[in-house]
Amino acid sequence: MRKDNEKKTAESIRFVTSHYEPDVFDASKAWKKSGIRSGLKHASIIWLSAAAVAAIILTITFIRPADMAQYDVDITANAKTTYALPDGSSVTLTASSRLAYDSSTFATNRHVTISGQAFFEVTPDKSHPFSVTDGLATATVLGTSFGISRINDSSTMVAVETGMVKVTCNDRSEVVTPGQTVVASTEGLTVSESEMNVNSWATNHLDFDDTPLPKAIKNIEEAYDVKITDCPTDNSILLTISYSGDVDKLIDIINELLNLNLKIQQE
Repeated sequence: MRKDNEKKTAESIRFVTSHYEPDVFDASKAWKKSGIRSGLKHASIIWLSAAAVAAIILTITFIRPADMAQYDVDITANAKTTYALPDGSSVTLTASSRLAYDSSTFATNRHVTISGQAFFEVTPDKSHPFSVTDGLATATVLGTSFGISRINDSSTMVAVETGMVKVTCNDRSEVVTPGQTVVASTEGLTVSESEMNVNSWATNHLDFDDTPLPKAIKNIEEAYDVKITDCPTDNSILLTISYSGDVDKLIDIINELLNLNLKIQQE
């Protein structure tokens, strides 16, 4: 089993070093012309923010305890917290999430094991690729941003935002590109088109294109972990928006555009 794991690791490293190009970023795609179309039936506003090219988003909900035991750094977050990794990368963990790695070898083996939810901003390093493992699949970073989540005990989902990710499960591999999702299970790997806002829970970035307002509000609630009240149930009210930032400001903008009185329910 150990030899098999070492073989898989070697194959992943060879793949990454042959494909990954650091510091590749098309700045023209990072900004769009802003504009607003006001009115009750249809509203549009464009808000964009610069994003780190090597941002990595991860959600994992299961891991075998034995996998944690081999590492000398084992962190469990009491609340949403950001930690610095030895290579200059950072990771934000939600409450009760865990991160583990071997600090003595991390400089040359950037491998982490996690459970729970996490958001990584990874420092590019062509010679030392970054990988993350849960109890089922391994995702190897090729200079990208992506989300990974455990659907249940037998399947893991990876959704790619930018770049490429190599997903390996049970000796099978798929290279997933932007806008694609792969589900890894004991039955194999299935690639499909990603749902809009699949990674918004971690990025706080939302895109809507003529989306009925009730559906958009549901996505906003899931992304920011809030409850919004006084929302119309009229599906003919459409929202087109690209937004990154604070949820309070987002609600203020929607209220102004649509002449509404949406509120964030206080706990």
